[in-house]
Amino acid sequence: MFEVTQPRVTCYRVGIRMGEPRMAALLVAHRRPGFYLRVLEEGEVGAGDEIVKVAQGPERLTVAECDAMLYLPGATKEQLERALRIPALSQGWKSSFEALLQQMTQPGSRTGNAGLTSSSQMITAAPGFRPLQVARIDRESNSVVSVVLEPTDGRPLTIPLPGQFVVLRLRPGADSPQVSRSYSLSGVPEARRYRITIKEEPHGIVSTFVSTRLRPGDVLDVSAPRGAFILQHGNRPVVLLSAGVGVTPVMAMLHSLAKNASPRPVWWIYGAAQWPGSSLCSRST
Repeated sequence: MFEVTQPRVTCYRVGIRMGEPRMAALLVAHRRPGFYLRVLEEGEVGAGDEIVKVAQGPERLTVAECDAMLYLPGATKEQLERALRIPALSQGWKSSFEALLQQMTQPGSRTGNAGLTSSSQMITAAPGFRPLQVARIDRESNSVVSVVLEPTDGRPLTIPLPGQFVVLRLRPGADSPQVSRSYSLSGVPEARRYRITIKEEPHGIVSTFVSTRLRPGDVLDVSAPRGAFILQHGNRPVVLLSAGVGVTPVMAMLHSLAKNASPRPVWWIYGAAQWPGSSLCSRST
């Protein structure tokens, strides 16, 4: 048994996958966002199974109506209040609608959509891709490699924020379709090179290609850094939790702290055996 919880948040990746930069906007404009489901009762499900609606939630707002309130102009106070009375609606969407309501009650001029302008969502990057050359490949373990990428034209790169990722666009084979994958940056944030660390996954098209066939001198299309999971500025202590190859953005954060000789106390807790080194790193300063 499932419960619909929110519209699908369409990001720029669907445009990369479809080769159409406007795709995210088109999905919103044509009222076809898709949606997420919450599992209420576990069971087995397969292709071809019938889906039967067994209950109707309060307010009876459609997925398209909720999506339009956030991404299209014209949302009313009454609509937002109705949406906030839906128990199944996810907390993220409730927070966005609460921000919109608060914006409506504030006097004076205002611009933009308060439901879309949190600090974490304001992390943007230049659009498009640029060719970067593989300068070095380091094998970290049997299944993990680090790839150092440098500009082919000598122009400086966009300096990433610690924790951001880039998107690779490549063809694993001569007759293969173009594919795109995002990987976290794992090196020192700088304008001369990017370093990504990738774990080869069983049946992983791109990770297997990178691990077994990529060579120094090869050129890949790489996006500018993106993402809002970043190291926050300040003087407060830092606590980092990671496991497996998920350590990659944390490595960039640690490199940044070390490069800047940060006086902030740092606790890093790491688990699993997918990365060389100890399985648990205790307090460091």
